[in-house]
Amino acid sequence: IIGMASKNATDGLFELLKRLKSTHNNTEYLLLTNGRAFFNDEYVSNFMESIPDFFKVAIPLHSSIPELHDKITQSKGSFIQTTRGIYQLLKKRIYVEIRIVVSNLNINDIFNIAKFIVRHYSNVNVVNFVGLEMLGSAAVNFNDVWIPYTQAFNQIKASIDFLVQNNIDVVIYNFPLCSVDSAYWNICKKSISDFKIQYCDICSACKIANKCGGVFSGTLRYAKRDLKPIEEQIC
Repeated sequence: IIGMASKNATDGLFELLKRLKSTHNNTEYLLLTNGRAFFNDEYVSNFMESIPDFFKVAIPLHSSIPELHDKITQSKGSFIQTTRGIYQLLKKRIYVEIRIVVSNLNINDIFNIAKFIVRHYSNVNVVNFVGLEMLGSAAVNFNDVWIPYTQAFNQIKASIDFLVQNNIDVVIYNFPLCSVDSAYWNICKKSISDFKIQYCDICSACKIANKCGGVFSGTLRYAKRDLKPIEEQIC
């Protein structure tokens, strides 16, 4: 996993990618980025020349509404740049993963985001619905952003179904299994790094705890009232 460099470090990023291409070209890479730099045609061309063969890009799309997306990113114009960047990469047949970070800020727009993706990015490789990690500014703005996992899943379920019906792969990140209908457990991924995972005391009574990805250690205090043990081995 590679974090996207700042604009001032662009040349350094391309040099790093070229070095990886020449020395570890068969390794798989995932670039986490807001995607805004790909708005620029020259940047995309340089990127294409630099990347190794097995390269994936993950970009968050926070809303289908430009003003709401920009509010969440706290950067005016980011919606236009991000959506254009996604389009540019898909046009070049780069593997793109769109991430929808589910929060109280965008929960009422989730289905519209799904429709936006189907309309504009039907060739996207995968869409990931991502549960919040309550650290930093998310924790500071708890009242504005937090939504319990069960409530969040119930509101994204129709969007998941809609994307799948339109032949788009979907994965669920950072949601404990007890907050997700069992029919959707097969698309839930253990996505939290081992050193960040924590389980509630009641999780010790759960029959499928070994299959569950748990919650972020920094999120447990907000989420524990929403957790419940699964009492039957049903997966």
